[in-house]
Amino acid sequence: DTNTDLAITDLQSTFVGQIPGDSLKDYISCLYPISSNLEAQVANNTIKLGDEDKMRRYFYTYWANKDPQNPESAWLVYKIEVDKVNLAFRSQNIKGYETDRGRVYLQYGPPNSIINEDMED
Repeated sequence: DTNTDLAITDLQSTFVGQIPGDSLKDYISCLYPISSNLEAQVANNTIKLGDEDKMRRYFYTYWANKDPQNPESAWLVYKIEVDKVNLAFRSQNIKGYETDRGRVYLQYGPPNSIINEDMED
């Protein structure tokens, strides 16, 4: 049972224990594009509580459900895509994964082709 395992798992000894506390909300928020409605609702509630341990536990559980053998690897692969999206689509006050283009990229993967057209005066 995953929940029982997580109750006894020492999160400090996992990759989640290495995440700075101020990054947790951001890391959980960047999961919205690939989360089910229920996962997004639980994530939202967890963030609102502001309990760092609960946020770590949620984040670990999320990735342990995606890849029970290596949750850290699953996170790192996804984080590379989030970093790409943040660079490509961010604006002054909006992170790339919060934009429509960023969400679509994370949800469906990179485009098959890109057409660049210059705007004419």
